[in-house]
Amino acid sequence: SVTGAPVLLVAPAQLPPSTADALDGVTEAVIVGGTAAVSEHVAGHVAEHAGSTRRLAGDERYGTAVAVAADLLGQGVALQRVWATDGAAWADALAAGPAVARAGETFLLVDGAAGGSDAATDAWLRQHADEVEAGRVVGGSAAVGDDAARLLAERIG
Repeated sequence: SVTGAPVLLVAPAQLPPSTADALDGVTEAVIVGGTAAVSEHVAGHVAEHAGSTRRLAGDERYGTAVAVAADLLGQGVALQRVWATDGAAWADALAAGPAVARAGETFLLVDGAAGGSDAATDAWLRQHADEVEAGRVVGGSAAVGDDAARLLAERIG
């Protein structure tokens, strides 16, 4: 992660024993995703192992990516460059995640097939247009179509 904290995975309805063990002694666990991604049951088990928990979530995966970006900005992560990939193409996001984190930059999800960003991403990009200096699209044109890439370029400036 950008902050240097480990990223631990859970199933929506189960906290794997290895993840529970890794959480022992953690002062704060940040749960990323709504209750469809990480159930309240699992969040409760996370809280049993970590000192405190908080959840970053939006109405859907795009809104969750915006919530994470906003949280990182609140922690002082720079906003020079924004990376974006199709929210339906998890492999591209997974592959690019370490590079984004190493660069200390921000990652957003877009609706690559529908011609652009969803409402949450679009609003976030408009709000931060003056702060963003550059953007990177992760994935080929089959994942993030030309219309979506063009819209991102317009929003980033």
